[in-house]
Amino acid sequence: MKLYHFAVVIGLFFLSCNKDGELVYDFRLQSLVDVPTGLNTLETHYFILRDIPTFYAANLAARGISEEAVSRVNASRGTFTARFNRYNLAFIRLVTVKALSKKPGGKQVEMFYMEDVPFNEDDELQMLSSLGDLEEIMAEESMDLEIRLQFRATPPPGLTLQLDYGYLVQL
Repeated sequence: MKLYHFAVVIGLFFLSCNKDGELVYDFRLQSLVDVPTGLNTLETHYFILRDIPTFYAANLAARGISEEAVSRVNASRGTFTARFNRYNLAFIRLVTVKALSKKPGGKQVEMFYMEDVPFNEDDELQMLSSLGDLEEIMAEESMDLEIRLQFRATPPPGLTLQLDYGYLVQL
């Protein structure tokens, strides 16, 4: 009887498996955020980075892939680091990064987030990737980024954060 249950469970396991889209590439981008001195810990601070090129069509063309063959575009990996000095980024409490469409009334898709950043965070803050589909925004060839920050302590003066991020394309 145990063997029968085991065989049923294994059978269901294999039936539930399906092939995910093939990963074509992980394209990396980089942006800088200048954090002004004197931001407080009570408010949420928004930074909008305008006209960031995505190089979406150029990368598809370089790999010989048509836009119709793409099934999904997702955020891959996002990290914040201090640009010039090795600051401990534990002063950040919450961060979200959204991709904004350039079209009037366009989409907003969350790419990365980190709620309750650990107190022992060092000089690199690795964010979690969201599951939103970015294909429509990336196809526009340029986008805006909205970075939302909440602080637990006042940020150091003269801070420039470097955002390293990217997107995955699946067929």
